[in-house]
Amino acid sequence: MMMKLSVVIVLLSFLGNEARSQGLFPKFRAAFDESYDNERFLRNGGPATVAATEPCMKDLLIILDASLSVQAYFERNMKPFLVNLVTDSALDVSRSGTQVAMIIFSSADRTKVELNFGDIYDADDLAKFMADLKWVDIKGNYTRTDVAFQEANNKVFTKTSPANNRPDADDVVLIITDGEPYGIDNILEETMKNVDITKDKNIKIVAAAVGNEEMRNKFRSTLQSIATSPELVVEADFTSIDQIRPMLVQKTCSRPAPCRCHATISKTYQIKTGESTAMASWLVPTYTCGNGGQTQANSISIEPKITSPHAFSRGDHTIKYTFRLQGGSSIVCPVTIVVRGKMCGDKAFDSCKQDCCCGTIHEHQPGYKCCGPKYYNPALNKCCDFAYLVSSEESCPVY
Repeated sequence: MMMKLSVVIVLLSFLGNEARSQGLFPKFRAAFDESYDNERFLRNGGPATVAATEPCMKDLLIILDASLSVQAYFERNMKPFLVNLVTDSALDVSRSGTQVAMIIFSSADRTKVELNFGDIYDADDLAKFMADLKWVDIKGNYTRTDVAFQEANNKVFTKTSPANNRPDADDVVLIITDGEPYGIDNILEETMKNVDITKDKNIKIVAAAVGNEEMRNKFRSTLQSIATSPELVVEADFTSIDQIRPMLVQKTCSRPAPCRCHATISKTYQIKTGESTAMASWLVPTYTCGNGGQTQANSISIEPKITSPHAFSRGDHTIKYTFRLQGGSSIVCPVTIVVRGKMCGDKAFDSCKQDCCCGTIHEHQPGYKCCGPKYYNPALNKCCDFAYLVSSEESCPVY
């Protein structure tokens, strides 16, 4: 037993020396920290990690709040959280995995792109970048969330996902903030305007609300509106922010829901008496994507090539709207027009008030019958060969 223990100690010592010589120590330390965190989460009754169903490969833009209210927690809590986030194995920061860019926002003049995609691929190098952030260089007086998303739209994600950094990687925004947008009178309106532009580019927005519970209560609803959906918002106190890391990674790495037609459009019309068609009108169908917005369509085709309003004959008619979206996918949203009517030949008739005789409409008269297209009183006439009338006193000719 002592021999085995000695071998283990020597092996660990060798690995430690080898790790330092190969520059691998940060990875071993990260693995140790993660293992320790998992053990602590399990003791607290929470999930240690969130298992990924497939490797994570996203183009992730972190939008980080650096307003003055963050200052007290930046060095002790926020920076270690960022280091742990980018070295989390489930996020898989690497050239072929998740790539990271960063915008740091506070006042308008301090809000800028701090890191572009492609600047850093390695997780340990990215962790060093996060650890080297200096508060004095990034702090600002306000919380210009509106400008942060404006920068994201104009400088980072200028096109519809995934046509920005990598065409095979979904674009995701992770905003980390401790308060409401603040700095100008109409800032909430301006923020949502810029957020909607981001969503319309099919970009998923995940949000982390940090701060004490009283603070979070004040801006929770705003952050839920900013995120793609309320389910993509997670919350934590600054002192326990690292506990939400597995959830943030899972929500970031999950694939966005596909685009779906917003609603099923089906309308029923009745052909008016004496007419052959019904005039129908309908709205162009709409669709929503997993980002919560409507991804811009490169083109729209309609089959058959008709527009509203249009005259339809009796029966069920389907108009297919095919939206070819930026990024190569497409979605088909159908419109169904149902036309009903009791038809006599090519015209509708009221079967309660009218009778149809071989395509000819007659106003209903009690006791009357059809003889081909003719309508007659059996007391006065006789129908011969279902085609012509003779007097009731005559006999039908024999051929």
